[in-house]
Amino acid sequence: MIDNSDIVTKKVSVITGTIGSGKSTVCEIFKKLGAGVVYADKLARESLDLKVEKLLIDKFGQSITDRSRVSREKLAKLVFTNPSKKKELEEILHPIIRQKSLEQFKSYIQKETPVIIYECPLFFESGLKPKDYQSVILVNSTKELCINRAVKRDHSNKEDIKKRIETQILNKEKIK
Repeated sequence: MIDNSDIVTKKVSVITGTIGSGKSTVCEIFKKLGAGVVYADKLARESLDLKVEKLLIDKFGQSITDRSRVSREKLAKLVFTNPSKKKELEEILHPIIRQKSLEQFKSYIQKETPVIIYECPLFFESGLKPKDYQSVILVNSTKELCINRAVKRDHSNKEDIKKRIETQILNKEKIK
């Protein structure tokens, strides 16, 4: 089978940025204007079927579970405090998310959706390349504003949000 993912992604514009930067707000504006929007984080959540959960439990142990199911909160605490564990998680999830996103891009292309947006917070961190996409839009806000938005939205604490931000590539590096 021929891999035409490069042809597909050339029709897609990426929205990226740190947690709480306003990516979802920008995506909602595009959506109201008729764009098709694919959300990488939503695909990640949907990827946690029983087969993937078993892989994660085998890899990280029972400490990430709650009532025999993977707890996203416990998994997040583990990976955002341990870079090697985060890398292991990404090695499992990123290929799945990549495949699911390509399927959604193709669906929008078949429907002749004029604009396709991919909200991908970890675009650069996951090794994706801007040259493979139509465009990449980096949404930027002050660190304090990002933290406050994320704390309010996720009902999390500032320290956890700061740890997540610290695991991401700095915006000034992304725009190079």
